[in-house]
Amino acid sequence: MKKIFLIGYLMVITVYGLGQVKDSAKAKKDTVAYENYDMVFTKVDIESSFEGGRQAWGDFLRKNINGNVPKNNGSPVGHYTVEVEFVVDKDGTVSDINIVKNPGYGTSEEVIRIMKLSPKWKPGIQNGVFVKSRKKQKVTFLVEKS
Repeated sequence: MKKIFLIGYLMVITVYGLGQVKDSAKAKKDTVAYENYDMVFTKVDIESSFEGGRQAWGDFLRKNINGNVPKNNGSPVGHYTVEVEFVVDKDGTVSDINIVKNPGYGTSEEVIRIMKLSPKWKPGIQNGVFVKSRKKQKVTFLVEKS
Protein backbone atom coordinates (compact mmCIF):
# COMPACT_ATOMS: atom_id res chain seq x y z
CA MET A 1 0.00 0.00 0.00
CA LYS A 2 2.88 2.38 0.77
CA LYS A 3 4.26 1.74 -2.71
CA ILE A 4 0.99 2.73 -4.45
CA PHE A 5 0.65 5.87 -2.32
CA LEU A 6 4.25 6.90 -3.04
CA ILE A 7 3.85 6.37 -6.81
CA GLY A 8 0.60 8.38 -6.80
CA TYR A 9 2.32 11.16 -4.82
CA LEU A 10 5.25 11.32 -7.27
CA MET A 11 2.84 11.45 -10.23
CA VAL A 12 0.99 14.41 -8.69
CA ILE A 13 4.27 16.27 -8.10
CA THR A 14 5.44 15.56 -11.65
CA VAL A 15 2.18 16.73 -13.26
CA TYR A 16 2.05 19.81 -11.02
CA GLY A 17 5.70 20.64 -11.79
CA LEU A 18 5.21 20.30 -15.56
CA GLY A 19 2.21 22.62 -15.37
CA GLN A 20 4.32 25.27 -13.69
CA VAL A 21 7.04 25.04 -16.37
CA LYS A 22 4.44 25.30 -19.14
CA ASP A 23 2.72 28.29 -17.45
CA SER A 24 6.00 30.14 -16.87
CA ALA A 25 7.08 29.55 -20.50
CA LYS A 26 3.72 30.94 -21.71
CA ALA A 27 4.04 33.96 -19.40
CA LYS A 28 7.59 34.59 -20.64
CA LYS A 29 6.47 34.33 -24.29
CA ASP A 30 3.56 36.74 -23.65
CA THR A 31 5.89 39.20 -21.91
CA VAL A 32 8.47 39.08 -24.70
CA ALA A 33 5.77 39.61 -27.34
CA TYR A 34 4.39 42.56 -25.40
CA GLU A 35 7.78 44.16 -24.95
CA ASN A 36 8.60 43.85 -28.66
CA TYR A 37 5.60 45.85 -29.90
CA ASP A 38 7.88 48.91 -30.00
CA MET A 39 10.18 47.35 -32.63
CA VAL A 40 9.74 47.89 -36.37
CA PHE A 41 7.96 44.89 -37.89
CA THR A 42 8.75 43.69 -41.40
CA LYS A 43 5.85 41.22 -41.42
CA VAL A 44 2.53 41.88 -39.68
CA ASP A 45 -0.92 40.33 -39.51
CA ILE A 46 -2.45 43.34 -41.30
CA GLU A 47 -0.21 45.48 -43.52
CA SER A 48 -0.06 49.24 -43.19
CA SER A 49 -1.85 50.97 -46.04
CA PHE A 50 -2.55 54.39 -47.47
CA GLU A 51 -5.78 55.82 -46.08
CA GLY A 52 -8.40 55.14 -48.75
CA GLY A 53 -6.49 52.30 -50.43
CA ARG A 54 -4.65 52.03 -53.75
CA GLN A 55 -7.01 54.37 -55.58
CA ALA A 56 -6.41 57.11 -53.02
CA TRP A 57 -2.62 56.48 -53.17
CA GLY A 58 -2.71 56.89 -56.97
CA ASP A 59 -4.79 60.07 -56.63
CA PHE A 60 -2.33 61.47 -54.08
CA LEU A 61 0.60 60.76 -56.41
CA ARG A 62 -1.11 62.26 -59.48
CA LYS A 63 -2.02 65.40 -57.54
CA ASN A 64 1.37 65.99 -55.93
CA ILE A 65 4.18 64.47 -57.98
CA ASN A 66 6.07 66.35 -60.67
CA GLY A 67 6.12 63.77 -63.45
CA ASN A 68 8.44 65.91 -65.56
CA VAL A 69 11.38 65.55 -63.15
CA PRO A 70 13.28 62.90 -65.14
CA LYS A 71 12.67 64.64 -68.48
CA ASN A 72 13.74 67.99 -66.98
CA ASN A 73 16.94 66.29 -65.84
CA GLY A 74 17.87 64.95 -69.30
CA SER A 75 16.52 61.41 -69.19
CA PRO A 76 15.90 59.51 -72.41
CA VAL A 77 12.45 58.11 -73.22
CA GLY A 78 11.54 55.23 -70.91
CA HIS A 79 10.16 54.03 -67.59
CA TYR A 80 11.96 55.00 -64.38
CA THR A 81 10.86 53.10 -61.28
CA VAL A 82 11.92 54.27 -57.84
CA GLU A 83 11.55 51.81 -54.98
CA VAL A 84 11.17 53.52 -51.64
CA GLU A 85 11.18 51.91 -48.20
CA PHE A 86 9.78 53.65 -45.15
CA VAL A 87 8.31 53.07 -41.71
CA VAL A 88 4.66 53.63 -40.88
CA ASP A 89 4.57 54.47 -37.18
CA LYS A 90 1.86 53.37 -34.74
CA ASP A 91 0.02 56.66 -35.31
CA GLY A 92 0.29 56.36 -39.12
CA THR A 93 3.11 58.89 -39.56
CA VAL A 94 5.61 58.11 -42.34
CA SER A 95 9.26 58.15 -41.20
CA ASP A 96 12.69 56.67 -41.95
CA ILE A 97 12.37 57.15 -45.74
CA ASN A 98 15.08 55.37 -47.76
CA ILE A 99 15.50 54.77 -51.48
CA VAL A 100 16.08 51.11 -52.35
CA LYS A 101 16.23 51.51 -56.14
CA ASN A 102 17.24 54.80 -57.75
CA PRO A 103 17.10 55.08 -61.55
CA GLY A 104 18.51 58.62 -61.36
CA TYR A 105 17.47 61.83 -63.12
CA GLY A 106 16.14 63.36 -59.88
CA THR A 107 13.43 60.73 -59.48
CA SER A 108 14.44 59.55 -56.00
CA GLU A 109 14.55 63.11 -54.67
CA GLU A 110 11.05 63.68 -56.03
CA VAL A 111 9.74 60.51 -54.38
CA ILE A 112 11.31 61.50 -51.05
CA ARG A 113 9.67 64.92 -51.36
CA ILE A 114 6.29 63.28 -51.98
CA MET A 115 6.67 60.82 -49.09
CA LYS A 116 7.35 63.74 -46.75
CA LEU A 117 4.06 65.32 -47.92
CA SER A 118 2.14 62.10 -47.35
CA PRO A 119 -0.78 62.21 -44.96
CA LYS A 120 -0.99 59.58 -42.23
CA TRP A 121 -1.35 55.95 -43.27
CA LYS A 122 -3.30 53.18 -41.54
CA PRO A 123 -0.70 51.52 -39.28
CA GLY A 124 0.12 47.83 -39.40
CA ILE A 125 -1.52 45.52 -36.90
CA GLN A 126 0.13 42.62 -35.07
CA ASN A 127 -1.92 40.52 -32.62
CA GLY A 128 -4.60 43.23 -32.56
CA VAL A 129 -2.11 45.99 -31.66
CA PHE A 130 -1.03 48.93 -33.86
CA VAL A 131 2.71 48.58 -34.53
CA LYS A 132 5.49 50.28 -36.46
CA SER A 133 5.98 48.47 -39.75
CA ARG A 134 8.36 48.72 -42.68
CA LYS A 135 6.75 49.24 -46.08
CA LYS A 136 8.02 49.33 -49.66
CA GLN A 137 6.36 51.16 -52.55
CA LYS A 138 7.29 51.57 -56.18
CA VAL A 139 6.73 54.83 -58.01
CA THR A 140 7.18 54.81 -61.81
CA PHE A 141 7.88 57.84 -63.97
CA LEU A 142 7.10 57.58 -67.65
CA VAL A 143 9.06 59.73 -70.11
CA GLU A 144 7.49 59.74 -73.55
CA LYS A 145 8.71 61.06 -76.85
CA SER A 146 7.68 64.70 -77.29
